[in-house]
This record gives sequence, structure tokens and C-alpha cells, in this order.
Amino acid sequence: MNVLLKICVVVFTATVVPQCRGASREKSENAAEVTTGENPFYEFWDKNTAALILRSTDSLTPCQWYKRVQHDKKGVTLLTGSYISTSRRWSWTDNKHWTFNNNGSMSWSYDGDSSEKVMLHQGPNSACAVVATTYVMKIETSEEDDLGNECTENPPGSKVFFCDYGTKYELIVGKDHKTTKAKDCVEDYETKLGRNQDTRKEDIDKCIDPEESR
Repeated sequence: MNVLLKICVVVFTATVVPQCRGASREKSENAAEVTTGENPFYEFWDKNTAALILRSTDSLTPCQWYKRVQHDKKGVTLLTGSYISTSRRWSWTDNKHWTFNNNGSMSWSYDGDSSEKVMLHQGPNSACAVVATTYVMKIETSEEDDLGNECTENPPGSKVFFCDYGTKYELIVGKDHKTTKAKDCVEDYETKLGRNQDTRKEDIDKCIDPEESR
């Protein structure tokens, strides 16, 4: 497939964005349980410098972490990476700045791609959290037959497509709580999971956190 990702500033209109925002509105209602005046993601990342992804309905590698780079009440910059125990090294693959929103979510956008996270549950003392993530990718291509049903051309005839990859769920735990069973978060995650299949990476004996050295 000859796909060209083109750098462009896009104002989302038409059909794809309402679908994504509609999902976010539905999740935002559930997020009310963790909102206490502050954005729940600010609360979580103010108390955690790193968080381990224990379970996810998205692809997941062993010892995969989010690492806080910097944060304030407007947003947080997170690195995503994994510790490779066989070679005792870190592999960092992602660096995103997320903006805290008034509805309790946080969002990211760049070059026409966009993502939004909603916290569905937060454990006591921000030890763990259940998060729903939506992701929309912008693709420019003349071979639209290679794209799936999740992609919509916007505007029609432009050969510019926005692909909504639906909602992914994940269970994350703060680095100081990685060996503690986050029972309430596990129960809430499994309730939200429904019939979705997830990936579990709970064998963390060799999984150090980003602030450890071994």
C-alpha cells in the first residue's frame, strides 16, 4: 500500500471526529467517580513519576511503562518505553505532551493524528488507574481500497482519510505499587473490558522501573 503521511494542520469537522468525541462523552460520564476538582490525570501524575501497564486491550510488550517527563496543571509529557531484561537496557519509543481538559480527560494531537484518554477508575492514593483511549490517525493515500471500514474520507474526494481505531482499555499501576495487587482497579478493568480480549504482562519479576538500575 502506497500510503503517505503528510504533515498538515487539520481542523476536525464532518463525521470522524463526532464519532470519536461521542465515545469520549460516554466515557466521561463514567469518569465522574474519580474527579474531585482537579483533573484526575493531574492527580495521578502528580503522585506518580512512572506507571507500569499491567493489562491492555491494545498491543503490549513486557515491562512497558509510561514515564513522567514534566507536568503542571495544564498537562503532562509522557515517555512510553520498555525494559528489555535480556540485554538490561531501555527502549523508549514515544514522547507525547498531553493536555488536561475541563471534562476530566486529557488529549494529544500532532500532524492530523489525535488521541484522547479518559480515566474510568482511580485507586486509593492514585496507586492504579483504569484508562480508556481513543485514537484517530490521518492518512493520505490514492489506494483507498487498502483501508479498512474504520477510515472515512474527509472531505470527500480529497484522498485524505481519518481512521478511528476505536476505544482501547488499559490498567496501569504507579511504580511504587507494581507488586501490590490493585484489586479495585482489576475489578473495574474487567467490568469495563466486557467481551474484549486483553494482553496481560503481569510477570514482573525482572521488570525494573525507569528510576531503578540493575
